[in-house]
Amino acid sequence: MSRVDDLGARDEQGRPIGRPTIDTIYLGKRVRAVGDRIWLRPPQETKQEFFVNVMAKALTQTLGDDWKAKQDALQESKRHPLALWTDAWDAMRRNKGEKMSGVRNEGGGVYSADPSGDALALLTTAYDIYTLLHAMVLKAGDPILKRLGQREQFQGARYELTAAAIVVRAGYWIEWLTDTSRELPEFIARDGSSVEIAVEAKSRSRPGLLGKEGERPDEATVKADLSRLHRDAVQKETDGRPSVVFLDMNLPPKQDRTFEEWLPTLQDGVFGWRGESSAENPDPFSAVVLTNFSWHWYGEEVAEGGGHHYFVLPFYPVVPLPGPDADRIWESVRAYGTLPEA
Repeated sequence: MSRVDDLGARDEQGRPIGRPTIDTIYLGKRVRAVGDRIWLRPPQETKQEFFVNVMAKALTQTLGDDWKAKQDALQESKRHPLALWTDAWDAMRRNKGEKMSGVRNEGGGVYSADPSGDALALLTTAYDIYTLLHAMVLKAGDPILKRLGQREQFQGARYELTAAAIVVRAGYWIEWLTDTSRELPEFIARDGSSVEIAVEAKSRSRPGLLGKEGERPDEATVKADLSRLHRDAVQKETDGRPSVVFLDMNLPPKQDRTFEEWLPTLQDGVFGWRGESSAENPDPFSAVVLTNFSWHWYGEEVAEGGGHHYFVLPFYPVVPLPGPDADRIWESVRAYGTLPEA
């Protein structure tokens, strides 16, 4: 896989996007690029529609032409989340947003609307896959895309792609780690400097959500309880590199609170297992990114939240994360869920 060095671009609003977008009109066609390939698209196609088409193509090349048809033949409770989300997206587009909130006619046959939870979950997944394909750190057929297509492995693969896309948009090239003889993190991030960052990503599973079997829990009873995931994450071998752990809480959006309100819960439910840190007992991680990217909890309802995130830097890390790297990653985390406009 070729390396792309022109990462670190920003969009019109100043948000980090990784590799610069290539998008123009030529001879009545919209010319777009993904990685080293040119796509000729209808001139009225929006960026978000393009991302979904790119994802669909990559999944078809990875899982086979009949993957979606096989999913459609299953009862709804057994279908893959991406199949369900794609149907929600297609229904929204067929209705031109008529059943959605905040419908806006943008002109030229383009409509916009406040997305449902399913639609926003699909769009963020598609944008992440596009980001990684365009930066040429991912290609159709890669193991992580195969895992993404397996219902029981979807949630883990999905969040690894999320963390990777966030880091690539922050301006880093990544190397996936596939050596199974060691307990290694998901990938190493590099930017041409001497610093290499080990990145691990884990998402809290809940019954009945994101492809998991079981009955969806009562929202009022769901707890953060990420201690085990955090403990498992910091046991990965980082070979002396700074390490960043991404943990998604997968909590109902209605449980979103300020960091001050979350602090006692996070201390007990995420970091409590560590005990008191000190210079003599330093933390085996350089930073923890806590996210709650939980649009899927809304389903067909309009997504009104579910995009909270927190960045934790320990006072006593074994290996500190340099300040400029922490700033870049945090900026990219904060921009997550805000998609490029048409």
